Amino acid sequence: MEKNIGAYLCTGCGIGDSINMDEVKKEAGGSPKVPAENFKVHAALCSPEGVEMIKSDIAGGINCTVIAACSPRVKYEEFNFPGTIVERTNIRELVAWSQDKPAEGSEEEEYYTPTLTATDYLTMGIIKVQKVEPHEPQILGEEEGGLSKRIMVVGGGIAGLTAAIETAKAGYEVVLVEKEASLGGWNAKLYKSTPLGPPLDALVEAPAAGLIKEVVAADNIKVYTGTTISKTEGQPGLFDVTLSNGQAEKIGAFVMAAGFTPYDVKKLTHLGSDKADVVSSVEFEEMAKTGKITRPSDGKEAKRVAFILCAGSRDENHLAYCSGFCCGTALKQAKYVRELNDGAAYVFYKDIRMPGQSEIFYKNVQDDPGIMLTKAEVTGVSNGGSSLFVEAENTLLGEKIKVEADLVVLATGIVPATAGIQGYLDGVTEASKDGDDVKEKFIADNPRPGGILNLEYKQGPEVPSLENAYGFADSNFICFQYETRRTGVYAAGSIRQPMNSND
Repeated sequence: MEKNIGAYLCTGCGIGDSINMDEVKKEAGGSPKVPAENFKVHAALCSPEGVEMIKSDIAGGINCTVIAACSPRVKYEEFNFPGTIVERTNIRELVAWSQDKPAEGSEEEEYYTPTLTATDYLTMGIIKVQKVEPHEPQILGEEEGGLSKRIMVVGGGIAGLTAAIETAKAGYEVVLVEKEASLGGWNAKLYKSTPLGPPLDALVEAPAAGLIKEVVAADNIKVYTGTTISKTEGQPGLFDVTLSNGQAEKIGAFVMAAGFTPYDVKKLTHLGSDKADVVSSVEFEEMAKTGKITRPSDGKEAKRVAFILCAGSRDENHLAYCSGFCCGTALKQAKYVRELNDGAAYVFYKDIRMPGQSEIFYKNVQDDPGIMLTKAEVTGVSNGGSSLFVEAENTLLGEKIKVEADLVVLATGIVPATAGIQGYLDGVTEASKDGDDVKEKFIADNPRPGGILNLEYKQGPEVPSLENAYGFADSNFICFQYETRRTGVYAAGSIRQPMNSND
């Protein structure tokens, strides 16, 4: 490749105050020397004008760009010039922002100045560009007998739909597999959603419907509904997937977005789950979608509704973790009571977790005179004639309280879809330590739950979770945030960690 190098120097963000660009242009360079006319200085290279200047030069024959400006960790979209070699030289953080000018006339001034340092950095960048060659990836497509570039997304909820759309936009063919008869997952079952954008003060329509339309309209997304994976053979890049409908698909990688199941509310008898007029947040959502909030026991309109947050969550006896979305769901449903029934809502919480801009919606709920919120430890739910009584202590009111309600809603957390199969596999492994007889008895007493990927691997048929990861399919939260412990399988959505549809 015959190289025509252009060097671009930025003076913005205080760079020009520390560095003498005329000196840098004069001294910097490699061998052969970059022509003086190919050195250009601009007050803000990342501005539309600066980017356009570089693009204009590229159109005029420049095929290698050395950009002396800010850290390459930022502005990577602005300085992305396909078809050219781009070298970023950091003279902002590493020079202008971190090196003081020596005193004028001092001994250090001769050899230790920001200008000299910037000159060295730019020279190294130019020499690097002179010595490198463009890399041409040699990845064979399926037609050449190489790796498959098709992606299978498992799960058609918010995470799966989003993954399918973004993967298709990136130019890949997608196969979307959903076990239910229709797409949308839990989000499609919502009556309303918490605010998704400004002004963040009112309930909105759930976003699943719009995403479904986009998926169905995409030419490079094939959709299977009412379908699961029966068997996965092969290896990363060359997976052979057999579906429950008899179809076979060859794919390169999986995006596992199989979602969650709500925690079993029947286990929360200490919060009254065995009482007729105590329902889960899922049951309450279904009720609201009919347009009417009533008591299950007698069908009468519920005018006073109590919400108990962290119902079973952050509790070592049930779910030890926070599910991330329950607070927002409870506040949203308190709004339902106000809008559908013109009633009163009482919200008992351990802590309200509404991060980021979600706090604006939380403050909006706080301002509603028909919604009472108090930090409290709920000690019991009891019957009282035709009503229920919620008893709590350690409240913001500084005393024990007893609230009468027509209906009580338990804001339960979520369990990843991987947890059931992982728990079963761990049980088989543990039982096998005591011999085949114990193992066979465990298998007989515990029918194997349906798997997700059903890998034909010696290491196991599913994606293992980290120890104490509660069944979530992650490899390492810090080092490999989006991978799992199976190469070519990536976790997305609430199968990876607790999150809401806004995440």
